[in-house]
Amino acid sequence: MATAKISVSNLYVIMGRNYFKNFDKILANSWRSYDRKSYNEWEKRATSDGSVSKVSSNTKQLDHIQKKMKIDITKELAMCKSTICSKDLNIKKDAIIKTLTRNLSTEAERQEITNLVNSETNTSFGIRHENTAIVEFQKQTNTEVVGQQKRFNNSLGVYNNIEWILVGLIDGLTKNNEIVEIKNRVGSPNKTSTLRHYEEPQIMTYMWLSKSASGYMVENYKSKDGNVMNIIPVSYQVNYFEENVIPAIQKFIQFFNIFMNSDDMKMKLMKGGEAELYQAYQELKI
Repeated sequence: MATAKISVSNLYVIMGRNYFKNFDKILANSWRSYDRKSYNEWEKRATSDGSVSKVSSNTKQLDHIQKKMKIDITKELAMCKSTICSKDLNIKKDAIIKTLTRNLSTEAERQEITNLVNSETNTSFGIRHENTAIVEFQKQTNTEVVGQQKRFNNSLGVYNNIEWILVGLIDGLTKNNEIVEIKNRVGSPNKTSTLRHYEEPQIMTYMWLSKSASGYMVENYKSKDGNVMNIIPVSYQVNYFEENVIPAIQKFIQFFNIFMNSDDMKMKLMKGGEAELYQAYQELKI
């Protein structure tokens, strides 16, 4: 039986918390996991004019932009990704964006490149510093983290002959079965103990998957002098997954079925028509 995947880290988008222009990536990821052959065929068709798919990897899109502009930022990107603090990351990242957008005429083009560079470098920076953040969290809380990078593949059931799988990877689990979710910020952490609205679905779902009653959202700002942390205790809200997550997943599955039967939607996805697709998703009634 065919399977399709939804990532825990993307639930905030399909729940309408804040989509950060990521709805197209979620659709593409589910499509690839369900039918990679079909996805590849559509990507080839959409890029036969020499363009690049708007749902291809950040690296591939940035490579295409460099070739088109005849600019090589390979060395600068590598240096940016190897930075040890958030301040240096932002300085090097801004320099790359300035180089790539210098001769662009429209704000839309500048914003697209800015988003690509931010996503590529911020993600790399966050992954590289997760382990040091875990170490610092243990020091500051005197709490032992016994499990890291635990993977979940949770079946959500079969719909229209597709088995849907909820996948995720938690940053840490304490000896008391508390979830530890690390967010390496490129800007300073919040000074309040309020959980960000769009980050609630991820940690709540990880708690549900782990049968955990509590956890910590750890905002970490990496400076040259060490880690500046904001540790936010989080308690699981009774029936959160059933009442908030499941209805959103059901809506997404219904939209995915509509999407897979629409050639127009598939081409829109490849060509950057994310806003129209997300609007159609929001307007869908179930």
